[in-house]
Amino acid sequence: SIPDFVKNGKSEDLKSPFEVAGMLHAQADKANGIVANFGAVENKELHVTLHDIQTIALLGKYYAFKIEGATQLALFRKTGTKKYQDAALEQLGKALESWKKYTESA
Repeated sequence: SIPDFVKNGKSEDLKSPFEVAGMLHAQADKANGIVANFGAVENKELHVTLHDIQTIALLGKYYAFKIEGATQLALFRKTGTKKYQDAALEQLGKALESWKKYTESA
């Protein structure tokens, strides 16, 4: 469960960090799904464009994991609860892996 101080209590238009990260994950996954549906592509320009989309999707995943990790770290610092520290380490580790994939792709 997410503590109340992380939840949005001021405006229905604002998103929590976890909601933003979820949106980034969803859009990156959607982009990768669309690209995967193309299968083998003969056209060079289309191939490059699809690669660019996959590369930007990796960047989206990196930022999503980074936002989640930073938020979990802030929760740990505020509460001292170990589960938030563990979650921060996990998410930031995933961010690092996404960054490595992004740099290899770019």
